[in-house]
Amino acid sequence: MVEAVASHFGLTRRTLNRRLVDDGTTFKELAHATRLIGVRHTLLHSVGTNVRFIDISEHWGYANPSGLTRSYYSFFNELPRETRARYRMPKRN
Repeated sequence: MVEAVASHFGLTRRTLNRRLVDDGTTFKELAHATRLIGVRHTLLHSVGTNVRFIDISEHWGYANPSGLTRSYYSFFNELPRETRARYRMPKRN
């Protein structure tokens, strides 16, 4: 995957990695953050639907929901269910 991203920007793998290190990150960290932001996007757009968390975790390549929950919490400092609950629309009477 690193090669594909580097090629997209017209860089070699080494140059991309060197520039990321210069910016204080690594490709692995950037990919992890991007993946979790994608998970958050999916969570927010699944509020009020029947999409299950296990389906979201499988879609994003996690072996199990608990692994995703740990990663999500360490990155966003909240549980996925807290994110969903915060954006859930109140039921009308």
